[in-house]
Amino acid sequence: MSSHDSDDSQGKQTDSAEFGGLKNRGWVTLRDFAKIADVTYVTVLRWVKLEMINVKQNGGFKRVYQDEIARYLRDGTLPPNPEKLAADKAKRAEYQQNASSSKGVRSS
Repeated sequence: MSSHDSDDSQGKQTDSAEFGGLKNRGWVTLRDFAKIADVTYVTVLRWVKLEMINVKQNGGFKRVYQDEIARYLRDGTLPPNPEKLAADKAKRAEYQQNASSSKGVRSS
């Protein structure tokens, strides 16, 4: 095969550089995973927070490993953790309430 690793049915070619060096390391950063999943980085952060994708933390860095990328591409995200989803919804509701109540208040 050429420098490209695979061809799909639409003729789109993908190489290891497109996936952040996945073949060399076996993992990608969250930003690279966002590119693979075709979503924003913020969406990936929310998926991590709600445990909708599996990541491993090495020091201060979160990484998505090859087996999780394959699982995501095959099955999509996991269902959100119900406790974390409820906490996230409560936090968002509180934020919206605080934002709407502060709209009428002007600072001098």
